[in-house]
Amino acid sequence: VAVGRLVEYKRIDLLLRLWERVRPVTGGTLVIVGDGPERERLEQLAGPGVRFTGHVPEAEKHRLLCAAWLLLHPSAVEGWGLVVTEAAARETPAVAFDVPGLRDSVRDGETGVLARGESSFAAAWISLALAPERRAHMGKAARDVAARYRWEHTVRQFLAVAREAAR
Repeated sequence: VAVGRLVEYKRIDLLLRLWERVRPVTGGTLVIVGDGPERERLEQLAGPGVRFTGHVPEAEKHRLLCAAWLLLHPSAVEGWGLVVTEAAARETPAVAFDVPGLRDSVRDGETGVLARGESSFAAAWISLALAPERRAHMGKAARDVAARYRWEHTVRQFLAVAREAAR
C-alpha cells in the first residue's frame, strides 16, 4: 500500500513503474490510497493489479494499513513520514528511500528498508514481499518503535528547541 496526497514529489509514478517489475514476482495488488492533482495521470499510467481508493476515512485507512504487507513510500522529499509511523503502529513495515525525514522514521533493516536507488527499492519490495516471517518481525519492531512516540513528549521537545532558539 502507498498512502498520501497524489502530488508529483511523492513519486507514485515511480512506484507504478517499479510495480511492473515487482508484480510478476510477488503477485498481489498495489493499493494507492489518497487523492490529489496527479490522480488522473497516475490512473492512466497504472497497469494490472493496481487499485486507487481515493481519500478514505480514518477507519478504512487503518484497515488498509493493517491488511498491507508493506507501506511503500517512494518520496524523495519528506519532513518526517507520518504515514510511516501510522503504518508502523499497525505492524506494517516500510520500504522508503534513504532521504532526510524518511531516514528518521524508518530504521533500516529493523522497521523497514531504506533504498538508495530505484533498483534497491524494487529489490527490497520483492525481498520483503516474499519473506512473511521477516516482514512480521519488522512489523513488530516497527510497532514497538511507533509506540514510543507520544504527543506530550514531542511538544516538550519542540518547546525546548523553541526556547533555545529564542535565547
